[in-house]
Amino acid sequence: MENKNVFTMKQPELGKKILELRKQKGLTQEELVEQCNINVRTIQRIEAGEVSPRSYTIKTILEVLGQKPDDFFTETKEDDLNFEVEEKKTIFRSSIAASVLAASLIVYIVVETFLELNHSEMFSKFIFRTFINLIMVVAVFYYLKSYTTIGTKLGFTSMKIATKTYFIIEVFVASLTVFLTLIEENQEVLFLLLLSIITIIFGVAELVLGISIQKLKSHFGTFPQIIGIGKMINGICLILVILAPISLVITVPIFIAEAVFFYQVSENKSYS
Repeated sequence: MENKNVFTMKQPELGKKILELRKQKGLTQEELVEQCNINVRTIQRIEAGEVSPRSYTIKTILEVLGQKPDDFFTETKEDDLNFEVEEKKTIFRSSIAASVLAASLIVYIVVETFLELNHSEMFSKFIFRTFINLIMVVAVFYYLKSYTTIGTKLGFTSMKIATKTYFIIEVFVASLTVFLTLIEENQEVLFLLLLSIITIIFGVAELVLGISIQKLKSHFGTFPQIIGIGKMINGICLILVILAPISLVITVPIFIAEAVFFYQVSENKSYS
């Protein structure tokens, strides 16, 4: 576990834990700071929960108290995962939203194939694409809420930025997809160009979110790491365009995996 995880146990809980360990060790504040080579005022403020110490400082204190930093934060990691009731509800709704996205994508592929094979009129395609993309935009909004909630809880600013970027791109892609219906029969070159742009832009969104999800490994185990890798692979396939068909195969399983992950988090189940 990396040193940055010392900041995942917030004050005043961190100070209280250090105070408890110091007393168990039978040390006064003066004896502790003498061995740590820091001043008394610093340890007083840490134990009072007034400041968040740097990783080097907290590592030094824990070593004097006979605690290995990795073991200490493994034991206290659950302090960071106590989501409030409303947060759990938000994450659970994201589980439903991810399931809706998986189902919507299957419907999208099946109906699109049917419309193409039957040479359906532009109006039929326009109505269907407008309807399905509207559903997917709403679902993506609630789907991303979970990552935003988790990112906020753990202080991952990059994840909050990634989710906002993803949603903006989703709205843009959905709008452009509907617009393509109006030109695909009359302006084939422009249609293919815009389709490629859609694919690349959405690939970037998947890649960025996938990279961000990787950071959850230290808190939730290997499951989100696998999800993150899947989304990164998906993003790369889309960006390369020529490998975009692979995305059709892996996107649905990824959404299903995310639905399961969100459900586990909302129920405080095992993350490993």
